[in-house]
Amino acid sequence: MNDLFAAQRLIINQLTAQVPGVRQVQGIRELAALHERPGTTPAAYVMYDGQELRMGAGQAQVVDQKWLVVLVTRHVRDNTHHNNERQEAGPLLVHVCRTLLGWQPGPDYGALSLIPAPNPSFRDGFGFYSLRFSTRITLQPAP
Repeated sequence: MNDLFAAQRLIINQLTAQVPGVRQVQGIRELAALHERPGTTPAAYVMYDGQELRMGAGQAQVVDQKWLVVLVTRHVRDNTHHNNERQEAGPLLVHVCRTLLGWQPGPDYGALSLIPAPNPSFRDGFGFYSLRFSTRITLQPAP
C-alpha cells in the first residue's frame, strides 16, 4: 500500500458506477465544507474518518480504516413534503449499503462492513444522512 487514502477514489468510483440515482459523488476532507455549500442533490460525499489499531504483529500493523459516506438530499420543513425527501433518501441509502457492503476496494483491503454512524442532520434546506464503513488494512514497515 502506497497511499493511505487510496480507498476514497475506489469507493467514489464504485458508487458512481453502481448507484445511478445519485447525481454527484465526490470526496471531501471535512464535513464543515459540505455544510457550507452542498450543491447538486442527491449527492454522496466520501470522507476518510480515521482508523483504529486492531493488532500489531512484529512491525506490521493491522488497522480498521473508516470511511464516511454522506448522502445529501433536499429537505423541506413543510410536513406535507417531508415524505418526499424521505422517500428519496431511504432507497438511495439502501442502494449505497448494497453497493458497498462486502465489497473489497482492492487487494490491500478487507471487505467493507457497516459500523455506527452519526445521526442525520438538517440544515438550510438539505438533509445529511451518514453511513460509516470500515475496511481492514495491514501497514508494513519499509523494506
